[in-house]
Order: sequence, then structure tokens, then C-alpha cells
Amino acid sequence: MIEESRFQFGDLVFAKVKDFPFWPARIDCLRLSAYKNGAQSDQPTNSIYWPVFFYGTHELLWIHDRNLKPFEANRKELGTASNLKSFRQAMVEAFTKPLVDFQGQFKECSTKPEREKINAWLDALSEEKLETGWDELVNETNSGSSEDSEESDMEVDGAEELHKDENTFIKMASLEVDDSFGMMFDRPLYGRVVSKNKKSIKAQFYSRATRTTDEYHCRNPKSHPIPIDQQGFIFYHYDKKFVDYEDESGVKIMKMLTHEHDDVDQEWEKWNIHVMKFLSASK
Repeated sequence: MIEESRFQFGDLVFAKVKDFPFWPARIDCLRLSAYKNGAQSDQPTNSIYWPVFFYGTHELLWIHDRNLKPFEANRKELGTASNLKSFRQAMVEAFTKPLVDFQGQFKECSTKPEREKINAWLDALSEEKLETGWDELVNETNSGSSEDSEESDMEVDGAEELHKDENTFIKMASLEVDDSFGMMFDRPLYGRVVSKNKKSIKAQFYSRATRTTDEYHCRNPKSHPIPIDQQGFIFYHYDKKFVDYEDESGVKIMKMLTHEHDDVDQEWEKWNIHVMKFLSASK
């Protein structure tokens, strides 16, 4: 008798790769028979390789069932198993953008025809599918204009409830012009508020200087709008009296007067815990 698999397409898991801790990941939608290193059936069993998408790195690897663990049942133990910054960012992405680069037609399943289409694909009765990250994997680079890169960073999926005033870590209304703040999108962004209204702020973003413990250098002098419906991703806020803005040889510098990089990272950690607790409780 063939033992049924513990997993299904779309499941969130922790996946183990040699020399790395169990990593937050997702089983993606690719026919199991597409595995190139050995013949296997499309019927999942407990001895099969799955196509696995890793959060944070966006790598796509075939991983054996024995090296996968269910996400929610192991989140408390494995979700804090590593102090790597990249691991913490991957955990945030697993909660805030679980469908990133996922099979397009599986993002919406609110109607009966849509559910039937999904079930037909899962049962191998249909080959209809939309483009996935497996079909066209594009490596992230810093090419292109700074403006285009910044706008890409601002794309956020799901977790709408997180941005409501009663659920936010830091309310956008508390930010004032020349205050310093940080937001977490695909990566941490460190900003200066340059203008504000009731529905949004505009910010200049800075990169962390690696040779100092308290400076940030402006990435692009152009300001970028941030609507209030993204306020749930603000992870620190320092009043302007604790920040100095300088211009040295044409380079705009933001310098913390009373805080260092480690202090900002601690705020990021607190926000990270807040987000994970909120999203876990809302399920």
C-alpha cells in the first residue's frame, strides 16, 4: 500500500538543505514528474521530491519529503532557530507575502469555478495553468533606475489588517517632517520624512553606511510617496531632534545622534515579533 503524502501543493513548510538551518519555504505547483534526477509519479507519497520555493532567497529546489516539516506545527521551534538576518527576513516574507511568485490562478479561490479549476490541476485532470516563478525566474539585480527599483520595493501583498491603526507597530500619524523612520518591504529601508498629509507621507531613503555605527547615505534624492495603507511596515521612528541631516560633497547623510545601527536592528526585531504574533493570531 502506498502511503499518502503529508503535504500538498501550496503548503508552507520548513525545508532543510545541507549546511543551513530549516528554512521557511513553500511547496510550489510543478508536476512532480518534472523532477529531472529520477522518475517519479505525479501522485504525492511520503518518499518523493517536492518543488520548494525558499522565502527570502527565492531559490527553487527539489527537496525530499523527509527534509520537510509542516510550517505551523513547527513555527515556535524552528521559526527562531537562526539569528541570521536573512532568516528573519525570510520569516517575515512567509507571513506577509506568502504567495510571492506563486502560481497565479491559485491566488484566488473564492468562487466555485475557480476552486474546480484548481482541483482539476491538482488531480492532474487539466494542464491549464498561469505563468509561475518556475516558468520565468529572474535574478534580482540593482540594474535599472533607482526610481524603478524603489517602486518595486513598494509592492506589498496581503496582510491588509496589519495596516489599520489599531494593529500597527508605529502609526504614520506620529511621523513629522524631518523625522527618521524605517520600513520593511523586500528589505529594510531607512527614511527621512520630507512632507506629509493625512493620507500619506513622502520620504527620501538612505542606505546604511558600513564604516560607521550611526550614519546612513541617501540612495536617491527623489522623494517617494508612502500611503497610509502601508503603515504596518514601519518598524522604527526617531524624532528629528535625535537626527542630524548633512550634505558632504554632494552626498546627503542622515546621522543618528543618540542611536546606533544595533538600536535600529533591535527595533526591527520588535516589529518582526509583532508582525508574526499578529498574523499568527489572525489565522
